Amino acid sequence: MFIKPKYGTENLMSDYKSTLNLPETGFPMRGDLAKREPGMLARWTDDDLYGIIRAAKKGKKNLHSA
Repeated sequence: MFIKPKYGTENLMSDYKSTLNLPETGFPMRGDLAKREPGMLARWTDDDLYGIIRAAKKGKKNLHSA
């Protein structure tokens, strides 16, 4: 059973931001994937990221190689 206090309720839902230990990062802490993804894909294509990964793995065995 919950008993509602008669006084002192004005500070129950105060700002808790100062009590949290959140990291300071150099990247945005929001999604925005729909806006950022085209730029990321373009950069990966320009840098030929897939080709670099394939070249690094060339000659190495994988799960399905005999």
